[in-house]
Amino acid sequence: MIRDASSMDRPIERPRGLSRRTLFLLGALLLALAALTIGYPSIRRWAQAETSVEISRIRIGEVVRGDLVRDVSADGRTVAAFHPTLFSPARGTVSLSIRAGEVIEVGQVLCRVRSPELDSRLEQERSALLSLESDLGRQRILTQQTGLQNEQAIGLLEVELEAARRAMVRAQRTRDEGLLNAVEYEQAQDNVAIS
Repeated sequence: MIRDASSMDRPIERPRGLSRRTLFLLGALLLALAALTIGYPSIRRWAQAETSVEISRIRIGEVVRGDLVRDVSADGRTVAAFHPTLFSPARGTVSLSIRAGEVIEVGQVLCRVRSPELDSRLEQERSALLSLESDLGRQRILTQQTGLQNEQAIGLLEVELEAARRAMVRAQRTRDEGLLNAVEYEQAQDNVAIS
């Protein structure tokens, strides 16, 4: 029987300094404090923000003093009154050139409509016109080339016909003298008919 365990027990000295667990907690605390210090301005702005809107949905423009420009629809009909009303099938920005109550003359410009949609359509039609004009020019060049090739072919055929006629005349003389047989004479006639 063992009377007591004092002979087996021995005291363990405590290590000097901080333990690993304390060092780990201290490092985590310092890291969290650094993250809060760096992120505080962003967190503060986020907390004060009410709503956010994408920049693509916002139209930004420079503010200047000048005439009032209204977005309206206008088709050129004007209702005579103190407040003219304009109607248009296309959307755009209307700049009025006159004021209500002013006397106007026939042919005077009342307003100008700036429509990005119509401007875009005009540019599309202009590019289509340029494309058609280039196609027309290309067709004219092809027509001229075809005409020149046809004239060259006609000239060559006329030369061949003239050569066949001369060969026929020679064959006729040779036959009249009795030096050419009927087969060669008929072949010369066929050459003239083919040419």
